[in-house]
Amino acid sequence: AQMVPGRRTDAPEILAPAGSLAAVDAVLSAGADAAYVGCRGWSRDGERASFSPGQVREAAAMGRERGARFHAALNTVPGAAEIPSFLAAVKDLSKDGVFAVILSDPGVISLVRREAPSLRITASVGVSTLNPPEARFYREVGADAVVLPTALGPGEIPAIKSERGLLIEGVV
Repeated sequence: AQMVPGRRTDAPEILAPAGSLAAVDAVLSAGADAAYVGCRGWSRDGERASFSPGQVREAAAMGRERGARFHAALNTVPGAAEIPSFLAAVKDLSKDGVFAVILSDPGVISLVRREAPSLRITASVGVSTLNPPEARFYREVGADAVVLPTALGPGEIPAIKSERGLLIEGVV
């Protein structure tokens, strides 16, 4: 379970997707503890549902005002020539009040851990963490959390959850 101010430490955090500023407002108003969006240029959701840097700043501020955390998905894999602009975008997110980034490449996870240590890093559902060794691998390269794919059955989750130092997120 994740630590949320004023909540029991073993209570799950409700993290909701939001494709617009109105959706961020709606999910936070409905009681979500956190919201996440894709970042324009770096989200696999494409331009349609991705936020510009200004929208990310506005959404993060909305979250702070309501005591909620804000997560940003940068779940594409940047090419070698794109790494400097990718890192600049990640560092801006950190300055803009984003709590966590959702990433889908082990090399990028390691790089972001080194370059932006204050950000929580979540290994995206796209990496398909299906067993404890994979969970351990993502923890060792720098992830703080993994999103488990829906393909896992309830009996498979406890073994992955037992990995020390790694938060588990599920898609419902």
